Amino acid sequence: YNNNKLHLAGENEDVGECPSNNSVCQNGYYSLVSEPSKCFKCDGSCQQCSASGDNDCSLCSSGSKLHVESSGDLNGKCFSGGCQSGYYQSSSSSTTCIKCHSD
Repeated sequence: YNNNKLHLAGENEDVGECPSNNSVCQNGYYSLVSEPSKCFKCDGSCQQCSASGDNDCSLCSSGSKLHVESSGDLNGKCFSGGCQSGYYQSSSSSTTCIKCHSD
């Protein structure tokens, strides 16, 4: 098995491939602390993620923007096109939208 991470299409599937670079999961996959030798598929809207949900993205697929806030329904979600209402584009990243401060 040579310590390569097994990439699975879904959390309940037992088929996949082991990439040659075993230190990290490939883009579109994430690993669990409880199963460090396996990589599970991210939600389709994510290029990189921390879990399988559509609000667990850390990087979005091409053409989408990651929405970031300290907490809330849109945190970690990707939306195609521009920023959603109540968000503005980050000055440091053209692919990230940050929640506006409420007064």
